[in-house]
Amino acid sequence: MRSIVPVGFLIASAVVVSGQDKPLLFPLRDVVMQSQLATPRGGKEVTDTSYLVSERKVRVAPKADDMYVLIDYQARIMINVYPGQPTTYMSSYLGDEPEPAYARTGEKERIAGYDCAVWQAPATEAKNPMAAFRGMTATYSLRTTLCVTADGVTLRTINDINFHGQRTRTVSDAVKVVYGPQDPSMFRLPTGAVRK
Repeated sequence: MRSIVPVGFLIASAVVVSGQDKPLLFPLRDVVMQSQLATPRGGKEVTDTSYLVSERKVRVAPKADDMYVLIDYQARIMINVYPGQPTTYMSSYLGDEPEPAYARTGEKERIAGYDCAVWQAPATEAKNPMAAFRGMTATYSLRTTLCVTADGVTLRTINDINFHGQRTRTVSDAVKVVYGPQDPSMFRLPTGAVRK
């Protein structure tokens, strides 16, 4: 399974929620987080995830792939961009999935130099936001455990995924977090982009 799938699962289901009984799943300020996802063969897949808070946009760029994902929460769309082929993209609309019922476990972690609280959601059956893409199933069962900072940066994601009996666990940990203004142009389709 490619790294973009669990990343997409997490981001596509994330909404801004706050309070003592719910984690904040979208950062309060612009930030870039570099994370590592362990692969079945013992390697690491590195991904840079950037947040443009003013426009509620996310850019997910796996280092090993010649593509990136743009997520626009205002337009409720997720776009896979393939630069230079000439530039093409594939898009799908974010569904109206119910908010995961995260519960605080009481555990604390320190990851990439930042403190975070551990939250867990029960397993749920949900529509696959990437179902339109080749090889994707229509639904999946997902149980997620997160470690989230007080200002909404998810530093660890553990996904227990069940695709019709095939069980997979993915663990993604932040290795670097940099706060600072993001360039809005990085969150827009390249000039001349054509839908695939």
